[in-house]
Amino acid sequence: MYAAEATFPYLGTTATVQKTEGRDGLDVRAIGADGRTVDVEKPLAGDRATQRERFGVLDPTLAQYLAKAPDGERVPVAIWLVEPERALGERPVGKADVATIDKLLQAWS
Repeated sequence: MYAAEATFPYLGTTATVQKTEGRDGLDVRAIGADGRTVDVEKPLAGDRATQRERFGVLDPTLAQYLAKAPDGERVPVAIWLVEPERALGERPVGKADVATIDKLLQAWS
């Protein structure tokens, strides 16, 4: 058996997630702070919803930094993109043209 503590910081709660290998494969269950079995997807969804309400689509650390940063301060960031898998050589259906990208860059400069 493997057990790990799952923390839901925006809900202020935790759960212990246990993984056990059985005859029919991997069995996963979560136990809440009160000792009862919980559906770990519910607090996870609630925690993510609360995070989105507070910070929007920004990473919480970045959102908190920007809230304290002086106006006009430049902040380096990294952007992670996730794309669906496509066949090799297949192009995305919609794409931005260079003029649209330039306008967006100028608006943020």
